[in-house]
Amino acid sequence: KGIWASGPLIQDKLFIFALAENFESSRSSPDFGPIGAGLGTTVGITQSAITSAQNIARDVYGIDIGGVAAGGSLLTSKERMVKFDWNITDEHRANLRYAKTEQGEPFYPGYSATEVGLSSSFYNQGKSIETVVGQVFSDWTPNFSTELKFSTRDYDSVPTNATRTPAMSLQFTGALPEGAPSGTSDRDRFLRFGTERSRHNNVLRNKTKDYYAGANWILGDHEVKFGVDRTENKIYNAFLQDVYGNYTFGCTLANCATASAAQIEASVLENFRLGRPTSYSVQRAVPGGSLDNAVAQFELKNTGLFLQDTWSVNDQLTLTYGVRYDRNDVGGTPLANAAAARPLVAGNPATNTRQSGGFGLDNTRTIDGTDLIQPRFGFNYRFDQAPRPTQLRGGFGLFQGAAAAVWMSNPFSNPGVAAQTISCSGSGATRCPTTGSLISFNPDSQPVVAGAIPAANVDFLDPGLRQPSIWKANLAFDTELPWYGL
Repeated sequence: KGIWASGPLIQDKLFIFALAENFESSRSSPDFGPIGAGLGTTVGITQSAITSAQNIARDVYGIDIGGVAAGGSLLTSKERMVKFDWNITDEHRANLRYAKTEQGEPFYPGYSATEVGLSSSFYNQGKSIETVVGQVFSDWTPNFSTELKFSTRDYDSVPTNATRTPAMSLQFTGALPEGAPSGTSDRDRFLRFGTERSRHNNVLRNKTKDYYAGANWILGDHEVKFGVDRTENKIYNAFLQDVYGNYTFGCTLANCATASAAQIEASVLENFRLGRPTSYSVQRAVPGGSLDNAVAQFELKNTGLFLQDTWSVNDQLTLTYGVRYDRNDVGGTPLANAAAARPLVAGNPATNTRQSGGFGLDNTRTIDGTDLIQPRFGFNYRFDQAPRPTQLRGGFGLFQGAAAAVWMSNPFSNPGVAAQTISCSGSGATRCPTTGSLISFNPDSQPVVAGAIPAANVDFLDPGLRQPSIWKANLAFDTELPWYGL
């Protein structure tokens, strides 16, 4: 719906008020058919395996892992906008605009040719964007005008999960169940449930402020533009996988490669019942620390200065030339990792000596203080004697792109001294115990594997890293064709 209204003249000033709103819209998600080999689908997992997993979760662990039916959830979107225009005087005018968009989008992870997801892994991705923009345009003289602009933009993206539990998978390998439809994949098949591993702690919030001041000055044959702009972007980026735990239960028979589908299914379900995972990992804070230290919280700032002259050399030739200067600043510093900064000590395969020491790199490095000068030039030549309107135009220049914020975020998220991962598997350096009971559905109390050495990710930025920039050049010839005015 849209509503437009203009108010009366008040003291020779016209107040214009605009309001628009898009009310909630919805889209039903597609319904999924029944799951399980023998029921006409293409995932080689039987309905009896799914039912047994649901029963084990309920009877042994007291947890409802959900069902296979997806559908009925709605994609919702609500938008609001209001705008005011004010003719202050004949020489000055202003406008103010407010807009907000809220959206909820359902996601059903775990569905593919080799995967089935249960409803405990579903989530709704909520997003919110709220903006305010204010501008003032002023004509100070017939030859000099200015524009002032200020805007804010708040962006939130936070998932709403169906459950708060570890991520879990039942892995079925080898032979397909009897009666599997033709074309069913015989690769490893997974039944997935619990909170999706990348939604355990996944929050993105940006608060951006933009400032702009520009002027336009006509001096004879020259039109000079100059000004400054500045962007300040406060970033909160939490992307912590597996902090609730991540388990996979597979076949542990001596002959899983040749066993029947029924035997493999029985082995997988028995391992789930006993809490005997074939792989397990959990990401947790370092002792005495907090996972908040693994959340990227910093500020990206960019200040730009620009100067441009458009010179009308004559009635045919116009030249445009100028320069822009950008400086990048970063508020905040990643946690220092002294171990990673130590010099690397090479290993020796001949003596079976492993590499040791650190990486000899500074993980606190950011793009703070980097800058770039960007010259630009362009021309436009109009052929006066041509039978039809014809011109030649071209130019070249250096242009800097916007901040690659995720690159800047990674050293703050992964300093190597905030979080660590403990894991085990059936073939790695740390083997999962075969005695069972290595399982907990409590996301805040995950088990520790005896003998597992904590591992950590450390991200570095190369000392030469800069914001992306590119040289661009173009040359074009335009003319009106002799037919149809093209």
